[in-house]
Amino acid sequence: MMQLLFLCLLAGLAQKAWAFEEHMQENLIRLEEKLREALEDRVIDKAQLTPLTLVEVSSEQEDPKLLKSQVLRSLQQGLRVTIQVCEACQVQYTTSERQSIYSSGMSDLEDVRRIYAQSSSPPKAAAWVVADGLSLSVRIVSLETSQVLFADTIDARIDWSARSLQSFSQSRLAERSARGDAILHSHWDLGLNPLGGGSAHIGYSYMQQWGSSNQYLSGLAFQITDPVLGFGFVSFKAFPELKNALVGGKLLFNTPQLLARSVSSSAENSSGDPLVNVVLMVKYPLFARPEKFYANAFLGTSGTFGVGLSW
Repeated sequence: MMQLLFLCLLAGLAQKAWAFEEHMQENLIRLEEKLREALEDRVIDKAQLTPLTLVEVSSEQEDPKLLKSQVLRSLQQGLRVTIQVCEACQVQYTTSERQSIYSSGMSDLEDVRRIYAQSSSPPKAAAWVVADGLSLSVRIVSLETSQVLFADTIDARIDWSARSLQSFSQSRLAERSARGDAILHSHWDLGLNPLGGGSAHIGYSYMQQWGSSNQYLSGLAFQITDPVLGFGFVSFKAFPELKNALVGGKLLFNTPQLLARSVSSSAENSSGDPLVNVVLMVKYPLFARPEKFYANAFLGTSGTFGVGLSW
């Protein structure tokens, strides 16, 4: 009987440890997302964070060394800045005339400033992370001004409804637009006909990201070819389930033809090029986030089609 109770106790402790590890991994993923959102919304100024020192990662349940490496990886992926670990911050001490007195506890802001006082390249900001229960508390503070640059408590157990997430995304988008901090993208598109016929598709697009979950991109398009010296509008939709592949197209106008018709209403199309060209295009990211290079495939109403590269 005692052995059965002991086995049940071990099973309960193992299940509790497994649940803590699972929730902590979800918290770290959510931390990366929140840090990226803060950078995109310019809530955090990247210049104030580089370099960043990780002062303390504390937890009563998780292995401190393992959690520290996981937090360090999440901070690096979320902020994409240089991060160093303050090893001296792990052991606090004060020096008297006769001896050094060691104390326990978390290093505060003044301790970090004192430790890096003689450093040739001191950090600009410091981060403290505490895993309390199943939540993760993060605080990033400027060492120069004592300003709190980022602070949040993350709990992956909080399940937001789809409507709440949509409302939150719309609020973020409205705040960002009001500040003039829209997310802007620019793409060069280069495409060739694999059969060797037709003209190349070479163009530049300047787009703004918008939508309830930032799934749309739209803006202006400028073409070097297809059509020659063309201009118009571009629109794409991102599909997260397809690794943020973009599906959309361009509505393009032939500038030489427009100018010729504006000069003479009876001018004939001597070049044979259409006045309007609609190009359907698919772009698939070649590497993981952030998406910088795409393989593209296009088909135009002018008869052009092919594959190429966008960046």
